[in-house]
Amino acid sequence: MVVADYVANGRKTGQRVEESYRLHLSPFFHETPVDRIGRLTPAYRDHRLAEGAAAATIRLELMNLSRGFTLAALHGDLPYPQPIVTIRVQNVRQFSIPEDKVDTLLARLPYDVRDTVYALALTGWRTSEITGLLWKNVDWPNKEIRLEAGTAKNGRARTFPFAELPQMEALLKRRWKKTLDAETLLGGKIRFVFHRKGKPIKRFYKSWRTACRLAELEGAVPHDLRRTTRMILRRADVPDQTAMDLLGHKTRSSSDRYGLVEREDLQEGTRRYAARLASSRSRHGL
Repeated sequence: MVVADYVANGRKTGQRVEESYRLHLSPFFHETPVDRIGRLTPAYRDHRLAEGAAAATIRLELMNLSRGFTLAALHGDLPYPQPIVTIRVQNVRQFSIPEDKVDTLLARLPYDVRDTVYALALTGWRTSEITGLLWKNVDWPNKEIRLEAGTAKNGRARTFPFAELPQMEALLKRRWKKTLDAETLLGGKIRFVFHRKGKPIKRFYKSWRTACRLAELEGAVPHDLRRTTRMILRRADVPDQTAMDLLGHKTRSSSDRYGLVEREDLQEGTRRYAARLASSRSRHGL
């Protein structure tokens, strides 16, 4: 029921839900009576911690279990949901790749991976949204990239115009030529924008880690570029709602987590503030 619920609502984590039950929840609880499962969730939490599972992973598994009870109650299979004891997670990253380090990082990546990471830096999109990008999502006449509803994490359709972003247009044209060359060589159509010899680029952890080490950015992850893009948009005075729509943030709170303020932002803010005060006071003879 939980997997079906994910699919019906257009969410893309159905496989992970299924694995949560099959690999962890079902083996632990096995044939435990339903009315005792809620009381055993603290034991499950401790068991998974002892196995080395991350707190966020355990929390997700327990959320899936809780959702299962809720759906069972809604379907009339249980009289009421069971109370589930979860685990607190404090995993909001406070790191972004400095703007002046992005080019250094890109220069140390292999060609196809470099283009993929460059797209992440330009759009601020999630890794799966870029690695899964298809040519059918690129509207050349209107110079837009479009994600259909249900393909992005927040489930909403999204449009990223690149008519006024020559870097993105040049990148897409380069990828299109690369695709045409690969199609000629392989004798078949290639659907993905970012690929290696026609095969989609799904993972690039090894080359990413090597490039980060050489660029003195050890510990950085591709998702950190999302914060970098959000920071640049803010410095460019792009309105908050516009930035949220470009990046695919659904709520103000999720956008605020990416709006990190660094020292140079504070300095620039005080500079503008001082200039505003000076202008105002000169007009009033102060």
